[in-house]
Amino acid sequence: MAQSSGTRRTLVLLKPDAVERRLVGEIVSRFERKGLSIAAMQLRTLDKATLARHYEEHQGKGFYADLVEFMSRGPVVAMVVEGPDDTWEIVRSMMGATNPRAAAPGTIRGDLGTIFTENLIHGSDSAASAEREIRDIAIDLGTANTLIYIRGEGIVLDEPSTVALDTTTGQVVAVGHEAKRMWGRAPRNIRVVRPLKDGVIADFDLCEQMLREFIRQVHTSRFSKPRMIVCVPSEVTGVERRAVQDAAEFAGARRPVYVIEEPMAAAIGAGLPVSEPSANLIVDIGGGTTEVAVISLGGIVTASSCRVAGDEINDSIVAM
Repeated sequence: MAQSSGTRRTLVLLKPDAVERRLVGEIVSRFERKGLSIAAMQLRTLDKATLARHYEEHQGKGFYADLVEFMSRGPVVAMVVEGPDDTWEIVRSMMGATNPRAAAPGTIRGDLGTIFTENLIHGSDSAASAEREIRDIAIDLGTANTLIYIRGEGIVLDEPSTVALDTTTGQVVAVGHEAKRMWGRAPRNIRVVRPLKDGVIADFDLCEQMLREFIRQVHTSRFSKPRMIVCVPSEVTGVERRAVQDAAEFAGARRPVYVIEEPMAAAIGAGLPVSEPSANLIVDIGGGTTEVAVISLGGIVTASSCRVAGDEINDSIVAM
């Protein structure tokens, strides 16, 4: 998921008027003729609550109510556009001035726009905005703890992989630290559980809801889904691997969700020369599994995963 120093991706929204006037194909073709490519595209309807959060800086301004009403009146097309460095600048120049009447001929708004309040298209307005709106997220989905890393920001979340469930309503009432604090203290109708066991998903629905809440905490963009990679034990089955990918997708990740074996992720994180023709021995003791692997030439030469780790060590200490 590495990129060059420039910003090669940007978020583009084709607003309800572009969809209503059937201009999506024309606008997309303009990007493609410019040498840009569409990495992801989704047709979605934005509710007023989502728009209120996104445009909260404009609340109280004269145009706010009309803006929210316009953006929620029909579906929008959200796109991730890729190209050379500083793609966001290329897209902004193609869009033209905010007011179509002032936009230069040859631009999207200049050629296709009609009125100021319905100007067809939104694009990230800076490199920082593009990075924020289209994030790359890495998740260490552990039996004991879940960590989330965002490219360019580092580790932004470190929470226990714990969920508190109201057994009466079936609703999740807390996740992470808040849920863990309820352990042994909650009333009878609150069940505190860990949805992962021995490094794999034991309760799919609770894992998906936990991931959804964690992603919501760190991914602030209301319009784009993050690109995601998730760590899995080295000897998971195909079914277990698919369960992790499905849970991440249902929680809000963009398809496809990538997976990486935990020893390889640990070696990369430790800065070991994994691409060189030399053996790198990794021992990774987690909450549910212990991973041992030898890595060379960018791959795992041999590996073993033992589903005895931190949890069992803790239980043995308590039993002494």
